Amino acid sequence: MNIVLIGYRGTGKSTLGNALADKLDRPFLDTDQLIISEAKLTIPEIFEQEGEQGFRKREKNVIRSIDEDRAVIACGGGAVMDPENGKMLRQNGYIFWLTAKPETILNRIANEDGRPPLTSLPPLEEIKTLLKQRAPLYEKFADYQISTEGKSINNLLEEVIDHLL
Repeated sequence: MNIVLIGYRGTGKSTLGNALADKLDRPFLDTDQLIISEAKLTIPEIFEQEGEQGFRKREKNVIRSIDEDRAVIACGGGAVMDPENGKMLRQNGYIFWLTAKPETILNRIANEDGRPPLTSLPPLEEIKTLLKQRAPLYEKFADYQISTEGKSINNLLEEVIDHLL
């Protein structure tokens, strides 16, 4: 069974996913990186050329194409916006929803380059608004919720592994 990490960007999906894959000797798949590799474009370039709708279509195709059964998969923050993605990930995966406070997320993503805003709101307001919209979907698909707030990567690894045992 795959281990799937969902949640808003900046909650630690890629960081925890890499560490978890190393610890469990499993392949690590990051859906955003798979999209970039397949498109041969950056995420901002995809948004510029195809809009969010084009990006979401690519995201769905990447999720559909995953044929691993023992991977650690980090999903883009908006992957759950399409219910089909959640169903596909759940078919052969145990889904962890990673959370953090909006202010923590803003601090974590402040130095990220190249992620286009999804609204015209100021960054903290965008985070709060999108979290409010997405939280019911994250909750719907998640088997277990983990706050990454103030926790070391080792604490998070221990929490995930303890939960899986």
